[in-house]
Amino acid sequence: MKPIDYISLASSLAALFSSLIALLTLFEMRAQRRNSLRPEIVIKRSYIYLFWEEEGKGDLPINWYNNNDSARSKNSTQKYTLRIINIGLQTAKDLTVEWQYDINKFIDLIHKYNDDNLYRIEVSDSKWLNIKSKNGDQGINLKNDLSEYLGFMGTGKNDDECLYLDVPISLQTLISVLLSLCDSSNGKVLEYQPEISLILQYKDISGKEYSKTIKLLFSVSAFHIKYKPAEYAGSALLKEIDI
Repeated sequence: MKPIDYISLASSLAALFSSLIALLTLFEMRAQRRNSLRPEIVIKRSYIYLFWEEEGKGDLPINWYNNNDSARSKNSTQKYTLRIINIGLQTAKDLTVEWQYDINKFIDLIHKYNDDNLYRIEVSDSKWLNIKSKNGDQGINLKNDLSEYLGFMGTGKNDDECLYLDVPISLQTLISVLLSLCDSSNGKVLEYQPEISLILQYKDISGKEYSKTIKLLFSVSAFHIKYKPAEYAGSALLKEIDI
């Protein structure tokens, strides 16, 4: 092989290598563009107003309110809602949300601090959470309580562009019971709360499917031991945590 042939071969290989780099760069740019246009759903940090329930009324020992006005007027449907927003550049459809947490760990923690046997809590084989207390009996269907279909979701960061997601009554009830068992000796009981997760499944307009897991923490910022029914109990946050 003549020297000029080696030079030609080297030039050809260099051209081929440059073409491959350009092609890979193009693929990467297309992937980045595709990812930048995808829906991106997040949970807005939610402030919770907590009030003690009046004796003998209601199912929860502590009621949750989304804002102070509804708390003061006691205008509660017993369902606390989270705000979720789509900060991505493309709308989402067929949005389904599933709550996951170890209910038995919550129950074990309640029994640990339930010294006066104020509550009897169990989960039946048919997926019902049964709670017995001096206020009466309560049954919650876990199959219907832990998932919700929200459907279509546009983009935007403002409150008027968000969707509202119900916090499961079962989760509200278990956390409320735990709080009601707090006293000066175990006021930090919620530091040992089981993990709470949200599984989001949705599609973009083209039909591509996405799945996202969000970890949530119920964090008490202030809490007052019970001293008078229907009075302010404290405040808390239900916030997304990094994983």
